[in-house]
Amino acid sequence: MKKNIADIKNNRLKRLRLKLLIYNLEVLYLPGRYMYIADLLSRNFIDNRSKDDPLMNDVVHTVSEMSMKLSDERSKQIQLETSTDPILKQIVEYCRQSWPNNRKLAGEAAHYYKMRNDIFLENNLVYYNNRLIVPTKLREFYLKTLHETHIGIVKTKEKARNLLYWPGIMANIESMISNCHVCNRYSNFNRRDSLRQHDIPEYPFQKIGIDIAQYDTKNYLILEDYYSRWLEVEELPDKTSTSVIKTLQAIFSRFGIPQIVVSDNMPFDSDTYKNFVTSNF
Repeated sequence: MKKNIADIKNNRLKRLRLKLLIYNLEVLYLPGRYMYIADLLSRNFIDNRSKDDPLMNDVVHTVSEMSMKLSDERSKQIQLETSTDPILKQIVEYCRQSWPNNRKLAGEAAHYYKMRNDIFLENNLVYYNNRLIVPTKLREFYLKTLHETHIGIVKTKEKARNLLYWPGIMANIESMISNCHVCNRYSNFNRRDSLRQHDIPEYPFQKIGIDIAQYDTKNYLILEDYYSRWLEVEELPDKTSTSVIKTLQAIFSRFGIPQIVVSDNMPFDSDTYKNFVTSNF
């Protein structure tokens, strides 16, 4: 009841939630031994063979970021493995009946107990939110499928978070990719360059760094001295080379002309700024 409708993956529960939207409900938890009225009604009901509410047959359409698309053959294979998997076979029964006391569970079953509110059964397949819970015998196959394009640990994990689940899946992904000879062969080419440290100047204002920052629709020229970490912040009327040069001239008149200026692109690569540098440095 606390979830958004889009976050409810079970279609029947989603339709029930839609029917209850017209009511202003306050849902409270009450132990079963105190549910006298509900217990009476569940035992002393009218044996009416009427059909289910027609509205419960409505189709609910939602849009999700990514979903698991399975062929009929693949779906049947997973259903078969799920029905024979010692743990998932229990989970299927828990979803159909009710979850037992967690003290009676151990191993993976106890792990799934913590997630029971987000686990549901759809077409005899077990899902954790929108992620398919993969039976033990098929996990190696799906690990290789996730990594068949050798996209690296981070992207493989991101893909798994949207599609598949089993306890320890992230550790399995790390172990598989760290032992992948293709990834190890080309990993050196994907490494980032190490951070290049600047040498400390010999005296103040020998070497400075400049850049333009925007804050609250206003532009500012930021200047920092590499020796003393002294900051100069001057507001600019615009980001043209002319405005930047006038501001720099005022700063240089107070501190002197530096030997080295570190900057990036526009407007510091314009012809106007280059002429200013050539005439002053």
